[in-house]
Amino acid sequence: MSFPISAAHYALIDEWLEEIVLYDLRIAGTGVEKRTDGRYEVVVRVAAAKTYGDGVGGEHPVPMNEAIEVGVFRSHPDNGLDPPLNLTAAPDA
Repeated sequence: MSFPISAAHYALIDEWLEEIVLYDLRIAGTGVEKRTDGRYEVVVRVAAAKTYGDGVGGEHPVPMNEAIEVGVFRSHPDNGLDPPLNLTAAPDA
């Protein structure tokens, strides 16, 4: 089985195969606001960092130039397949 891979992803895949890549993703803040149409706007701010491991316990930070998709779900995934809520990416603030 093969999947089409865009040229933009070749460098990232090569990095994952050649380096010990560690990601630190944390929720840095959240907010919710009821809209006038009765729906809710949920904001999740994610802090992300990337490091390379040296194989003996050391790590050093490297620039993180890839996008990370984050999903927000109505319930825990163990409770069944629930599609993610409508997501819109915002620029780094």
